[in-house]
Amino acid sequence: MNDDASSEAGAAADEGFMARALALAGRAAEAGEVPVGAVVVAGDGSVIGEGWNRPIADHDPTAHAEIVAVRDAARRRAAYRLPDATLYVTLEPCPMCVGALVHARVRRVVFGAADPKTGACGGALALHGHASHNHRLQVDGGVMADACGERLQRFFRARRAASRPAVRLVRLTPENAHGYEGVAVGEGQGAFVSDAPTLMRRHFREGYAEALYGIEAGGRPVGLMALVPPVQGVDYPGRRGDEAWLEGLRIDRRHQGRGVATRALRGIVAIAARRYRWLSLTVNLRNDKAEAAYRRFGFRDTGALYHGGPAGPQRILTLPLDTEDENGEGT
Repeated sequence: MNDDASSEAGAAADEGFMARALALAGRAAEAGEVPVGAVVVAGDGSVIGEGWNRPIADHDPTAHAEIVAVRDAARRRAAYRLPDATLYVTLEPCPMCVGALVHARVRRVVFGAADPKTGACGGALALHGHASHNHRLQVDGGVMADACGERLQRFFRARRAASRPAVRLVRLTPENAHGYEGVAVGEGQGAFVSDAPTLMRRHFREGYAEALYGIEAGGRPVGLMALVPPVQGVDYPGRRGDEAWLEGLRIDRRHQGRGVATRALRGIVAIAARRYRWLSLTVNLRNDKAEAAYRRFGFRDTGALYHGGPAGPQRILTLPLDTEDENGEGT
């Protein structure tokens, strides 16, 4: 077999064993563990050890997939060293696992996704070939990296979503608005939005908004916003008769950075889309963070400015509602 053919065969074998490790990572995910799987392969190509993350199930902080697999291989061989072995693992090993692999005299390590935060095979540290060690690991990384990385990302996305409290909009009246007057924005944001009592007073006493909505997260009041009808909207070139306005969106500083505003926006878009074709708002030219968030959501720059606000010029952004479905998700 020539060198090219041998290299292709080796790459195919690496992917085959990594696929097996990835399947084991699924076992970890099913148990609520971080999805990392590992396989130990002997020099003759036989699998002699398997493992997946088990620290929660085993009440063992050392039960990473690599260590579980190496323990399995050592028991099967009745030996504490594995000098002909290759370990395949879906995530770059941490310092603890690299130490165990060095002690086991594992010949080679093949990992999938790199770990720039805690990886010890070149990601955050390079312990696999440390000069003070009496054994050095041969390391090859990036085998099926996309698939391994996606498996981890999917797990953490689901865990974050499960940990987020449910967000819902409540149409406020003077009778049910208690608690919302305490919604306070973060430092520096107060220059761009009126405080909660002012917004509530403007709606309840002056009837400015079509509806004032409270934002609840986990059953607690965490935000406010008003839906303003076209007749009360900002007058600018290109203004439309079927253009509602969003005013005063604010999330309490203790609940910012958790996706609450994005989910609240989806809700108000679904409500506005029942009657209007456009939803517009103004954002202060100095409020770069808010403007970036609205643009990520899908709002577009109209090219017009509003000069009537006390905090200085504001950019007028708009969102077409005819591209939204009933859940506020883009079609």
